[in-house]
Amino acid sequence: MNPQTMNQQTLAGWLGLPVLVLLLAVASMSVAFQDRLLAQYQWRSQLQEVAVGQSVWQGFERLLVVEPEFSQANDSNCLGFCPLQQDKASLKQTEWKIEEDSFLYQWHRYETVDGIEYHRLCASINRQSYHCWWWQNRILQHQGWLTLLD
Repeated sequence: MNPQTMNQQTLAGWLGLPVLVLLLAVASMSVAFQDRLLAQYQWRSQLQEVAVGQSVWQGFERLLVVEPEFSQANDSNCLGFCPLQQDKASLKQTEWKIEEDSFLYQWHRYETVDGIEYHRLCASINRQSYHCWWWQNRILQHQGWLTLLD
């Protein structure tokens, strides 16, 4: 083998190696970009689901909480309010639908011997998490989320 042929083969190897490294770098940057793009699409999808869920709850609040119809509340069978997981038949749950979503809600009242009137409205989509509102003498006092554990 003559030295000139060997030198040309060595140069050809050195020329191919930088091209290979460049291709590898471009490919890794492309994969990283695609991963970030996928993460953005997933984030937007989750935000969209949250926005839709909030608008459904806002519709429920507009119809039943902003101007509540206290006369529709059922008398509580317990001293105070019954636990949310008590026998479903005694809790008198009502279904409220908007588009494809449906809520189950409970609207109860009780009155103390002193004449103080309390109302509780609790609504749920999944029967695990409830959004509840409490009134005392027809004035909204509190609202919050309750999560029931088995």
